[in-house]
Amino acid sequence: MWELALKNVKFRKTRSLLTVLGILAAIQLYVVMSSLMDVFEKDIQSQISGMAGRIVVEYKSEGINFPPLDTVIKEDSAVQILRMSGIDLTRSSALLFQTIIPAPGPNMPPSVLAVGVEPGKESAYFGDIDVEGERRLENDHSVILGADAAEHYGVNLGDSITLRDETFTVIGMFAETNWLIDGSFVLPLKTAQDIFVRPALVSAIMITAAKADEARALADQINAGDPKLKASTSAELAKNAEKLLEAQRTFFTMINNTAIIIAILIVNIVMVMSIFERRKEIGTLKAVGASGRKIIGAVLAESLSLSLLGGILALPVSIVLNGLMFEEWVLDPAKWLETVAVSALVGLLAALWPAWSAQRVNPLESLRYE
Repeated sequence: MWELALKNVKFRKTRSLLTVLGILAAIQLYVVMSSLMDVFEKDIQSQISGMAGRIVVEYKSEGINFPPLDTVIKEDSAVQILRMSGIDLTRSSALLFQTIIPAPGPNMPPSVLAVGVEPGKESAYFGDIDVEGERRLENDHSVILGADAAEHYGVNLGDSITLRDETFTVIGMFAETNWLIDGSFVLPLKTAQDIFVRPALVSAIMITAAKADEARALADQINAGDPKLKASTSAELAKNAEKLLEAQRTFFTMINNTAIIIAILIVNIVMVMSIFERRKEIGTLKAVGASGRKIIGAVLAESLSLSLLGGILALPVSIVLNGLMFEEWVLDPAKWLETVAVSALVGLLAALWPAWSAQRVNPLESLRYE
């Protein structure tokens, strides 16, 4: 059965090669999209875990958006909120966000994001993340950069960097963590307000409750005090993140399903053509005693050979693309097994109609077929 299938694959070399390449393209798209979803989900979870126990106050709008890039709050309102009792002032600050380099994709933070924060309260934004160099902004023209922001500007610790005609000194660099932090360009709040022309305005207020179990009550107090503002706890941010992940999962699933359907159609068309061209051969096999089961097995084996070959060859291509996109030059063993399983599924589904058609070939009619 397998011998006959491989013989047919080798006999039509050009067609088989083109089929394998088509499957390779579809399967590697499936693998890359799955890997991208895994990375996106881990990154969102990392961001949410870094917000544990904190409260984000932003201008009231639909949903919970962090970082809030399209709304502003008057600085006076932020000052009043930060004077409330029950707030850890050393880890709470008004923040100003401004996109420097746009996001690489939908529902993702900007590639480089300016973050204005009150000097001495930097941990209100980045928490306990490791920083090489200084963790505190020393003066109006000092900055702390995330890994991606530093790579974009091509700078190292101690170098100078220019933004909006202003020169800054890089005094600290974040350890690589998540997309939001990695793209951060952290500078003093007053400096950010000046260079982005937002006098007396901030984007959000990041608050850490003095007692973690009082965060919910503090958020309710802020919401009751100003109907234009919305205070969200880390639990609410996590719920919103889950909704975002569900939307992203739907999007990536749609792409993956499309890739699988394309692969099935490619193999199905090739197998239908193959059966049509080999009606006489199939009729001869049936005339000399080949059972319908054997004919079906041969068709399934040929279809599986093409799809598995394409799927296996897609793995090294996917590793290269994965490395270029995420700098991870390996695939999880589970991803290898998943890829092989998907390739096998493609081969089986694509062979159903051709196999059923082949076993129904009438030997007498096929022997007259030219």
